[in-house]
Amino acid sequence: MNGNIGVGVLGIGGYGQQHLSTISTLQEAGICRLAAVADPLAARHAATVVALRSAGVEVYNDAELLLRRDDVQAVFIATPIHLHAPQTVMALQAGKHVYLEKPPCATLRELERMEAAQQQSGTLCAVGFQMQTHPALRFLKRQMVRGAIGQVRRVWSSVRWRRTDAYYNRSLWAGCFRVGGQPVFDGPATNALAHIVHAALFLAGARETEWAEVQRVRGALMRARPIESYDTAYLEAATAGDVQVQLAFTHASPVEEEIVLRCAGDEGVAELNWEGSVTLAPHGQTPQLHRFFHQSAVASTLNFLQCVHAVDTPDAGTISGGAAPDDTGIAGARLATRLGDTRPFLQMVNGALQSSCGIHSFAAAQVERVAADESHGYYQVAGLDAEMKAFGQGSANGLPLLSQNCGGRCLMRQSRRVCRFPQTQPDDGAGSESSH
Repeated sequence: MNGNIGVGVLGIGGYGQQHLSTISTLQEAGICRLAAVADPLAARHAATVVALRSAGVEVYNDAELLLRRDDVQAVFIATPIHLHAPQTVMALQAGKHVYLEKPPCATLRELERMEAAQQQSGTLCAVGFQMQTHPALRFLKRQMVRGAIGQVRRVWSSVRWRRTDAYYNRSLWAGCFRVGGQPVFDGPATNALAHIVHAALFLAGARETEWAEVQRVRGALMRARPIESYDTAYLEAATAGDVQVQLAFTHASPVEEEIVLRCAGDEGVAELNWEGSVTLAPHGQTPQLHRFFHQSAVASTLNFLQCVHAVDTPDAGTISGGAAPDDTGIAGARLATRLGDTRPFLQMVNGALQSSCGIHSFAAAQVERVAADESHGYYQVAGLDAEMKAFGQGSANGLPLLSQNCGGRCLMRQSRRVCRFPQTQPDDGAGSESSH
């Protein structure tokens, strides 16, 4: 049964373009109808505005005008990070269901305000960690919960993900720690590679639909590029289930490598490749490769709209439209990532900032800027690539820690504190943003 849910979009630039495309696909299937969009900078996207208006979609410069519409049941928020919390609260208070692009916000305090607004509104709030609808991730989690590699002890990943000048010049908030006094905390772990942090904590969770409970966090946040925030991070979390989660990311690298999450248990190892494959290797057995197909944006959006339909019209049956040919393995009308599911993610990244005692610059002698051209120059740090590669590819038995590989001169030198949870929440920003 089709739903024809009325939807609106806040932010039509950047990833907002992907939301418009996905909504168009689902609108053709009769699942939803785009009623309006809002963006104070809509004039910068003239072609999009013309196309939307020709299709009968109202275009506003003010989000509040969109939220007043009775024909908008659900809102997709794809605005800059520092606007996520206030706009989500505003949409929830207006009685709208919300699909919020990742990250949900920058701080735990913001998350608490958002959760309070959702509880009061009684509406849904999904967060767009799209990997959560990937059948490969869901398959691996089921296998791990069922004991395919024994008791899980460690989940880790190392990703060198080059970002050039063009990436940092694409918006005024890119590479910022704050904008207009509001926390942004932009960086690989909190934005570009946030999906990995969230997925790693999901795999470390003891139950099939739960994330790990974070108890202790240690981390180091560094920068090679002359920005306010960080471009290199090491994060380490100990969970209530005695699983160690270790993640190393950098944008200061000459390469952009494939993303692989690795898991080690008492009885084997497993790998999740971001392209959609899972390798299970129980000790003493031939590794098994499983491949999956996924349309991440469509599947994630469809999951949200199915849940909206189930809440607003519980007796009307389910909605479908052949838009998602894969099986996400999410049973019933359950959001792939609910707002509250992002707490472990925020605990890990906020805890890393506290543990790091702010964001620190690599020594100038270690840093090199490689200028391919005026818009595609990038930074690299002497020795960092080799260390991260060794960390990511090391065997599950006796795998060297990144802190040991760095020899006290790169990432973990600044990691002199352990942040423990639960605790009294820190001020927005979670600590001092800059130290040299």
